[in-house]
Amino acid sequence: MLDHKHRKLPTFVFSFPWTPLTWMHISCTYEDNKRDHDQVEMDLPQYGITLVRFVGAVNPLSRLFSEFDAPSHLMDLIDCIIPSSITVEAVAYASEAKKLIIVIDKQTTKFELSEINTKQSSKMKALDPDGEFVRGVIVTLAPSNAERQGFTDAEDEPFDYVCRYFAPWVGITEDPATGSAQCALAPFWSAVLGKRALYAYQSFPNRGAQFRVHLLDSKRIALLGRSVTVLEGQLHLNEAIFY
Repeated sequence: MLDHKHRKLPTFVFSFPWTPLTWMHISCTYEDNKRDHDQVEMDLPQYGITLVRFVGAVNPLSRLFSEFDAPSHLMDLIDCIIPSSITVEAVAYASEAKKLIIVIDKQTTKFELSEINTKQSSKMKALDPDGEFVRGVIVTLAPSNAERQGFTDAEDEPFDYVCRYFAPWVGITEDPATGSAQCALAPFWSAVLGKRALYAYQSFPNRGAQFRVHLLDSKRIALLGRSVTVLEGQLHLNEAIFY
């Protein structure tokens, strides 16, 4: 089952034995394919990316993306979530989903990323109360030395990029695994890193999620991850009764 309001990854991945399953959304179509016994692939849209331009600041990524001027309240919103000890390197935006992408210092460690908190989520929401500009904030980095910074998996494979996702505008203080965030991050980091296959980690404290992300020529992404079956059952329907 796909949460159509928040576009989260499925809670119930495969309710039926056949594949693929297609999920309809008002703006796009999602498709799930079961691969190996514990792998699920989702076919998702890529979001277009633009950069946010701040007065007096040089944007190092302006050669890759078009820019627009930052709304007046945006710096205050960023200050709500990014502590002064962490440097913001760039800010990008996915207008289709109203997702703000805050790119932080590539030297940031896993511990430092975990120190980011949501104590000011109510203030974040108050700065854009109707969610007209932003409905989700992604904090992300591509670690310069993933092993030293703590961004490797259980087999010591390094992640290409890591992120956290906050969306108080839709009732989500922080989400542990967000497919729609990868729809914005995949094309962004693909352009920055020059890679079409990426290994991503959503660093939700004490939980998190790992994704294999492949950019497709159809302006979509293939998002692969592991699934765990927690409940199995059968549903038997009686003959339909019409009143």
